[in-house]
Amino acid sequence: MSPIMIVVFLCAEYADKQWCGLEWRAIRDIIKSKENERIMFVRFDDANVEGVFSIDGYIDANKFTPAQVADFIMERLNVLTKNA
Repeated sequence: MSPIMIVVFLCAEYADKQWCGLEWRAIRDIIKSKENERIMFVRFDDANVEGVFSIDGYIDANKFTPAQVADFIMERLNVLTKNA
């Protein structure tokens, strides 16, 4: 079975969307299980998103191309798969 990874695309509108509230519940459950490597944040702006802290790492989508962001995601997924 392949590992599950959640890639969270953060922006100013994130907290306003209904689906994101459900997603955030799953994220908190993964963090509680100390499996932080299964969560990857991608930021599109500097908006404050409740629950995301200044120490949480993220990919800055304004500094990387979409192809580079996709490569980062695939790299993490490959590591998770190898360690599963």
